[in-house]
Amino acid sequence: MELVIEDAVVITMGPGGGTAQAMLVRDGRIAAVGDPAEVRAAAGPGAAVARLDGATVVPGLIDAHCHVADIGYLAAGADCSQPSAPDIPAIQARLREARARTPEGSWVTGSGYVEYRLRENRHPTRADLDRAVPDRPAVLYHTSLHACVLNSAALRAAGFADRQPDPPGGAFGRDRDGRLDGVVFEGPMFALFERNLREDITRMGAAERARLMARASQHLAALGVTAACDADLRRDTFAAFAEADQAGALHQRIYGLVVHDQVDWLLAEGLQGRHSGRLVTLNVGVRGHGATG
Repeated sequence: MELVIEDAVVITMGPGGGTAQAMLVRDGRIAAVGDPAEVRAAAGPGAAVARLDGATVVPGLIDAHCHVADIGYLAAGADCSQPSAPDIPAIQARLREARARTPEGSWVTGSGYVEYRLRENRHPTRADLDRAVPDRPAVLYHTSLHACVLNSAALRAAGFADRQPDPPGGAFGRDRDGRLDGVVFEGPMFALFERNLREDITRMGAAERARLMARASQHLAALGVTAACDADLRRDTFAAFAEADQAGALHQRIYGLVVHDQVDWLLAEGLQGRHSGRLVTLNVGVRGHGATG
């Protein structure tokens, strides 16, 4: 497949910082840049032509460390980011909407909030989430994914009790009386997110897993990302990538960094290597998480 892009300002990143007016894309790869006549001459007779009315074309971005499945998973929940959800009542309304479409057995999920950007200038609490979702577990993830807020049902389901000490590698938010206020930081949040993600992906069928990756791919494409290293590739997420790839819904080139405890499975299944023009699994990742400040 060939596509000629014309009437554009193409940033070539070549020596001297020059630009071109046209570009030829062949089978997903840039085959030529230059003036329109040169590019048309390099294209076959059946090439499609797109005129961009003077728009600028820049090289795609490469995300060297991301978690693609996380992006698709969170995109299926409530968008509680700012400025679109400017205060806690707006977050509550979005969680109520998410509750109506969340399957039984899964937690009602929202994400993207930043406490200092909320009108109240604070984290939401378990009481705030209880008013939105009183009867089943609900979780609201901070945009950093280093903190989250749980409602009372989620605190019980996670086994967190008011008087228990802070766990190793993490901390609980507490009110003036020492009661858990629902905010969970670092280690226990990571474990909770990982558990919910894995359980929900396990419940999904192949088509739903492919849609999860398609959502992530669309989000990355909107940011200009054309290639990414997924630093948390596991058996279930590899299956989701492969299904999305087969469905033509994978719009980035994905380089999978396989989690160290999945290596035996990867090798036993003969899955190390290049699977298509868009999916590669070659290396193994060992990591630690944390934040300061």
